[in-house]
Amino acid sequence: MSMDEREALLKKREEEVGRRELKALARETLAQRGLSPEAESMLDYTDREKCLSSIDRTEKLVRQEAARLLEKHLAAQGAPLPGAGAFLDEDALSDREYYAMKLGGTAR
Repeated sequence: MSMDEREALLKKREEEVGRRELKALARETLAQRGLSPEAESMLDYTDREKCLSSIDRTEKLVRQEAARLLEKHLAAQGAPLPGAGAFLDEDALSDREYYAMKLGGTAR
């Protein structure tokens, strides 16, 4: 085996070890953040920074989608959305609007 072949083989092994380390880091980070290990397939394993950045993007996407689905589900159930009414002045509501909001009915 020539010197060039040995260096190429060594470089390939180093890259494989680096990739395995990044995958271990990704699995650990995903678990710490409460994300599914299935998200591993969406990550960028080019280097540590890109891997962590892709985890951040994946987490943001998952959380946004979860919030969207929750809002859609609550809206379909007629339930108030999270945060709805957080700045609502209940004293400014009519009795009908107040009781509709509190009892889940509709104000007419």
